[in-house]
Amino acid sequence: MRRDSSHLRFAVAGLAAGSFAGLLNGRHLGLLGAADGDRTEVVRQAISGGTARNIILFIGDGMGDSEITLARNYALGAAGRLALDTLPLTGAYTTYSVEENDPPLPNYVPDSAATGTAWATGSKTSNGRISTTAGTDRDLPTILEIAQQRGMRTGNITTAELTDATPAVLARTSRAAPARALPT
Repeated sequence: MRRDSSHLRFAVAGLAAGSFAGLLNGRHLGLLGAADGDRTEVVRQAISGGTARNIILFIGDGMGDSEITLARNYALGAAGRLALDTLPLTGAYTTYSVEENDPPLPNYVPDSAATGTAWATGSKTSNGRISTTAGTDRDLPTILEIAQQRGMRTGNITTAELTDATPAVLARTSRAAPARALPT
């Protein structure tokens, strides 16, 4: 497992952010504006009463502002704009894990399993755990499972192996159809 994913970058298109956050029963996921800090209330008001038709969550595992800036400058120059720059809502999520034998104690060097579990379940866990609690090994419901329970169609598309920690946090107990490769 990589130990460089304490900073996960995600982008949510359109009104999807409100429904995505709603899947976790209103738990705050840290939607942030690049320039003006926490914009949760602004986003909540903008989507109040709306219903998302689809939710798409893009995760750049370990991708922070410096990696995005480097890609933009290399591909388009400093004045260029990547497709990511045009999304109406983006956010950054920084987390830490907890100690296995003492869960109240933070571990500031998280791995992909722990950081993925944090965004997929809304709960912190210890390193090496895939959507389970530290110390007690209790399963944590994921946003994918909650969506499935609500009758939504779901998917987990990855450029890594499905068993890689970041995509695995969603597939741990999923009863979805077996993974299959897309035609090339």
